[in-house]
Amino acid sequence: MLAAFTSVLRVPNLSAPEHLITVLEETNCFRKEEIAKIKRKTEGR
Repeated sequence: MLAAFTSVLRVPNLSAPEHLITVLEETNCFRKEEIAKIKRKTEGR
């Protein structure tokens, strides 16, 4: 599976939805609309 990706990100364990959103924003792999949708689906978890 690793061959399918072009980079490896080393991040600490994500313990809150905000952490996930920060990682998604920093990777520049997702559109803002996609991140907003993920944020809505993970809020309160």
